[in-house]
Amino acid sequence: MENIISDKAIEAVMTRIDILAEKLGVTAEYLFGVYVKQAYVEVIQFVLFFSVWAIVFTTTMLVFRKSMQSSWDNPTFCNISVCIGGFISVVLGMAVLIESKGVFACYFNPEYFAFKEILRNIK
Repeated sequence: MENIISDKAIEAVMTRIDILAEKLGVTAEYLFGVYVKQAYVEVIQFVLFFSVWAIVFTTTMLVFRKSMQSSWDNPTFCNISVCIGGFISVVLGMAVLIESKGVFACYFNPEYFAFKEILRNIK
């Protein structure tokens, strides 16, 4: 298997990392270590975000279920409740799915996250 990234590109990235580290007054190794630790912080933030989402989703569904049970006489209200509850769950669910892609990369490969963040901060 051949190297996908050229040696010139790797050298350019390392030069940029050194420049960024010099601007911050730290070594490049320390800077990289900080970004690797930040990857785990990102995972913890996602777990907290997902927990809040699960609590809000469950509470919303329980409230809508209770309101629908109390007003079976009014089908318009039931339809509106189902639409609002469905919309909220789809929006929050999509947010969790979009965010989860990066979190799995952070947890299983924190070096990837570190390089990605360093390159993002250099531009």
